[in-house]
Amino acid sequence: MNVLLIQELVGLALTLYISALKMQGKTEEEIRKMVDEEYDKSLKRNPDDLPDA
Repeated sequence: MNVLLIQELVGLALTLYISALKMQGKTEEEIRKMVDEEYDKSLKRNPDDLPDA
C-alpha cells in the first residue's frame, strides 16, 4: 500500500476519533492529555514487542 495513502487514512481515522470524543463531551485539554499519555506509552514500548510487518 502506498505510504501517502496510509498517512491519509491514519489522519482521517484520528480526525474521526477526535470528533467522536468531542461529541462525548471531552474538552480539547482532555483530548490532548489522552493523546500525550498514549504517545508517552508508545515511546516506552520495546520495538521487539511489535508485530512483524
